[in-house]
Amino acid sequence: MRKIKKGKAPEFIKLKNKKFLLEFSNNPTIDVNKKWKDWRGKDRLKEELRLSHFDKCCYCERVIPYFKSMQIEHFKPKSRYRKQCFDYKNLFICCDRCNGTKLGRYDKRMINPGKDDPSSHLHFNQDDVVAKTENGKVTIELLDMNDSDSKKLRCEFLNQIKEIIDIYSNRAIEGDKDAMEKIDKWFFESAQYYRLCIDNFEQHYKKIRESFLNKLKIDEFK
Repeated sequence: MRKIKKGKAPEFIKLKNKKFLLEFSNNPTIDVNKKWKDWRGKDRLKEELRLSHFDKCCYCERVIPYFKSMQIEHFKPKSRYRKQCFDYKNLFICCDRCNGTKLGRYDKRMINPGKDDPSSHLHFNQDDVVAKTENGKVTIELLDMNDSDSKKLRCEFLNQIKEIIDIYSNRAIEGDKDAMEKIDKWFFESAQYYRLCIDNFEQHYKKIRESFLNKLKIDEFK
């Protein structure tokens, strides 16, 4: 889980939200679920959101391989926070699993990926997601982040990254740019399980990259 920088709301969603709020003010009992279901702009919204999300779930950071599998998540559920149904700040991309787990549940202490820095509240160990704060604890519980399937996927992924680092680190330290790139790509925010990689390998990664850069400098002066 990482902080998502969405930027300003696109004009089309701003206009839709403005129109909806006007309708809502005239008719507070309006069927919000139907309004959302009937809105034809959801695919366009997904196209906008997927850019800032890097095609990843806003909660678990797994890459969502198919556009149709991307779910638009109302961080504050539209069933309770009806006026925020089309509020861009309340809308994210998530996977089937996280969407189905969270459903309409919400707690004001839950980490908002568009507002809060999850690294201040959560730490990703190899086995478990550990809460640093009460906000982190609530988020783990609401998203069931330590269920057996999620733990298995994270563990398998970490083993893959460890293998990649083991294979390419010696070559990277010797100044091999291709080898360094093979490692680098897992430590960009766009990478799958970015926060998981950072929490488990950041120090090791920094040492490899520092050695790589030092080797390039030495070679420049030869």
